[in-house]
Amino acid sequence: IIEARDHDPRTGPSPVFGTYVAFFQLLEAVTRVRIGALGTFDFPAGYYAYLGSAFCGGGVWARTNRHLTTDTPKKWNIDHLKPLCEPVAVWWT
Repeated sequence: IIEARDHDPRTGPSPVFGTYVAFFQLLEAVTRVRIGALGTFDFPAGYYAYLGSAFCGGGVWARTNRHLTTDTPKKWNIDHLKPLCEPVAVWWT
């Protein structure tokens, strides 16, 4: 976790703008997962990272909170995989 002005590492990202990495763990391999317009893929068990930026709206807090919630509309590619994963960590700046 990177400490910076307006960020509290005890409570998570603040609503300021910035970039982030959300880490997920896929406990078991899955096959034939449709990832939006990219197509259908098989994913081995393991760790996955999603890098993003949040320079509008609710900032890093809103974006990472959305990525860590499974019941959201499928807007980004990670939205198709995250219901199958466990969130592990978020790094932000």
